[in-house]
Amino acid sequence: MATKAKAKAKVITTKKAAAVDYKKVIADLKKGESPKTAGLLVRARILEAKLTPEQMVSEVKKHFKGSTMKIGDVYWNRGKLKMDGIKVPAVVRTDE
Repeated sequence: MATKAKAKAKVITTKKAAAVDYKKVIADLKKGESPKTAGLLVRARILEAKLTPEQMVSEVKKHFKGSTMKIGDVYWNRGKLKMDGIKVPAVVRTDE
């Protein structure tokens, strides 16, 4: 009688990223220093709650030439902050 080999579930482990000090990132931005990644820039701007998502995308494209960031990526970063347990301010809107 032939035995069937059970398919083993592939275990995927993810490496937990080191905690980011967003207050330091925001302070560095005020000094004119640019963060290492576009996502870090967006998350810091989200926490500042001064720019609209459209303005954030524009700023990322200015600092990171060739970036393909879209407004959906800004909302993805909002979700990432929430999943990391950080209280996220309301989305900034312009009066039209």
